Amino acid sequence: FFFESQISGKMLEESIQTSIKTYAKQYAGQTNRQVYKHAFHDLVMKPHPEGGDFAFFGNTQRAQFADALKKIVASIPSGAHIWDVGAGAGDVVPLFSGLDNVTMHLEEPNQHLLETYKGAVEAASNLTLGKVYQGPLQDFYEQPSKVEQYVPPPVNLVLAIHMIYFLNDYTKDDIAPLESLKAAMGCLYQRLQKGGRIFIVYAGPNNYAIPITLHYFKTHQPDKPYSKNLEAILAAWKELFEDSGLVGHLNQLCPDDAASVKAEHLPCHFFAKDKLDLAAMGAITNLIPSDDEPFDVMRMESCCEWVEKHGAECGLAIEEGDVPQKGCWKINVNQVVVEITKQ
Repeated sequence: FFFESQISGKMLEESIQTSIKTYAKQYAGQTNRQVYKHAFHDLVMKPHPEGGDFAFFGNTQRAQFADALKKIVASIPSGAHIWDVGAGAGDVVPLFSGLDNVTMHLEEPNQHLLETYKGAVEAASNLTLGKVYQGPLQDFYEQPSKVEQYVPPPVNLVLAIHMIYFLNDYTKDDIAPLESLKAAMGCLYQRLQKGGRIFIVYAGPNNYAIPITLHYFKTHQPDKPYSKNLEAILAAWKELFEDSGLVGHLNQLCPDDAASVKAEHLPCHFFAKDKLDLAAMGAITNLIPSDDEPFDVMRMESCCEWVEKHGAECGLAIEEGDVPQKGCWKINVNQVVVEITKQ
């Protein structure tokens, strides 16, 4: 029986490895941008069959933070200014349908996403397009003279939704994530009107995108500083946002105002019919660069390996609830929602 179990286990392992290589192979010959588009747009943002704003089959993240954002939006006055940084394609625009005469200012490096967002604003009768900058947020505090004409007037709300990952380059040898984040948040805070708020969303603890990334770097690039840098970045997020370590810095920048920082952890999930699709979805945060270089299939194999061996540590399971995703695979992608207020 012992030897039969060994043989059975070996056959199962070989079967898993074959499935991993078969799955990863479908991404061979594609660029990073093509793989990202499929993983994000076709899998994570797969539409909910019943439709609705912020309702997606592939994830519950958007619906979760939309509930928190709606409460803030309800208090925004007529004639307000909103600055969306790392803006994306304008998924949030439907949330502003009840507002009156609001000016939207945008910062987004990706031209295609930015044009889509601009189109959504121009199609909304209650919204006006304000300052639009195609480039990184870092330019506003590292090269301010370069972007003077793109700086918005004092705003009521800043949106920074799943974009803080791009404020620190984990591939560099010497990084200072605390200082980089302080500089970015200080830049945004100084653009707030009194009573204004910054709304931030990022991957929180028990979000599988973090260990799936660390698994790749520790296994395949242990001589690089990547995993150490990512752990330092995670620690900086916790210190500044979840432990309110940012308050003192903001109060120094604006001594006539009082800053408050409030963080909330939200449980969320990704869903996929094919278990290994969760590997591609987990790779989008740190393992798929935003460029047209050939995609490294080894990265996908590593992500698949993590899902098979360690996915249960982040809640990998079959969805059994009475929801459209019933029978699909799900995994935790918990997030943190942060509100910074200038009082």
